[in-house]
Amino acid sequence: MRFHPLLLFCAPASAAAPNKFEAAKEESKAVAEAATDADDAALTVGERDFCEGKQVTYADCNVKQCKGCEPIDCALGDWNAWSACLCEGLQERNRVIVKHNNECGIPCEDALIQTQNCDIECLKEPVNCALKEWGDWVGCDTGNAYQKERTRAYEEPENGGEGCNATTREVQPCPNPPAPQDQDCVWGDWSDWSACTSTCDGGQKTRDRSVITAPRGMGKHCEKLFKD
Repeated sequence: MRFHPLLLFCAPASAAAPNKFEAAKEESKAVAEAATDADDAALTVGERDFCEGKQVTYADCNVKQCKGCEPIDCALGDWNAWSACLCEGLQERNRVIVKHNNECGIPCEDALIQTQNCDIECLKEPVNCALKEWGDWVGCDTGNAYQKERTRAYEEPENGGEGCNATTREVQPCPNPPAPQDQDCVWGDWSDWSACTSTCDGGQKTRDRSVITAPRGMGKHCEKLFKD
């Protein structure tokens, strides 16, 4: 909104002065209201207007050749890899200036950013996780006489699809497993004694052992003593 100066009149004190002052106020008010309406109309922008044009422009200046100046031209680096495709269907890559020109060298004029269209991943049809068929049961007759298991593979979801909410491994007992053979507990040998915790007035030293074979069936259980 633009502001317009009010027109004020000074007049000698008389009967006509108040009328002139009121007339000036009304005229100023009418001018200000007209300007406001014009500004409001000029600021109205369509909902789908787009910006066009360059954001930054360059112009030559001080083009006179410098005396005794050895020119160093601007040099650009290689392009970086293209970025991931955005949902807008665009991807970009950039490069940087690896050498700036001096006052008598040639500046870089080529673009530092490139943009291109790409396939929009986020708008592709989602693919949910897919379970494959179960494999064969393994066990019972292949080394493990007490249980068997089977597994299945799956395909990973894509494009935001749902994951698999299912197991990929099953275990079952073998039919008619053999009766376990009785086995007594078997202890290993004692380790060497540790150093004494004190050089006088009585200390402690320890040694330990571990179970080599656990008991099965009606076999003798391990003694509780595994350290003394």
